Amino acid sequence: MPNTQFTSRAAAFALLAGLAVPTLAQAEEANPVAGYAGTVEFNMGLGSSGTADGKDVKGIDGLALGITPAIDRMLGKSVGIGLETMFWWFGSEGVDESQFIVSPHLRVRMSFPVYLDKVNFDAQLGVGPTIWAGRTDAKFNETTMKLEDSDMRFGWSLRFAFGGSYKINTTVAAFASLGYYTSTTYGDDVTANLNTIPFSVGLRGMF
Repeated sequence: MPNTQFTSRAAAFALLAGLAVPTLAQAEEANPVAGYAGTVEFNMGLGSSGTADGKDVKGIDGLALGITPAIDRMLGKSVGIGLETMFWWFGSEGVDESQFIVSPHLRVRMSFPVYLDKVNFDAQLGVGPTIWAGRTDAKFNETTMKLEDSDMRFGWSLRFAFGGSYKINTTVAAFASLGYYTSTTYGDDVTANLNTIPFSVGLRGMF
């Protein structure tokens, strides 16, 4: 059965984004900013954990690594809607090969100036499918995670983040954020989930 806790979180954040984006975009029509924002961020997942059929999986490394390129179509000064793809590597004790996960997301990003139009508060939400690459040795736990000699698995993922950015010049900004990421897949009669708390740093450029 799907993890209802994560499903309810995804629905809540998707509803929030659906309500906020049209309102903010409409408010900025008087002073629009045409163009796109390209982003590359590096992710360090802290406190990573997982479940299989609702049971905690032991042996997952607490640290995960990722990289996320993204592009946003700006609707105004503060709001953009775009696409991102998260590439994650989750390790586990006793397994040489990390679990590679790809999560393409439709996302909304908001950024509001808080000091001299140089320092901004950032928030973003991304929701979309997820793909777990197959592995020849995928044992997270012999009794709960049935992914030995696993095939590719599919499911859904969600991520949100809050942080700040600093404008280096009129087109480039550096940013950092802290958030939450979860990925759930189905198959082999097992619902598997991995989640982490990403600390992210990166650069954003307008064009």
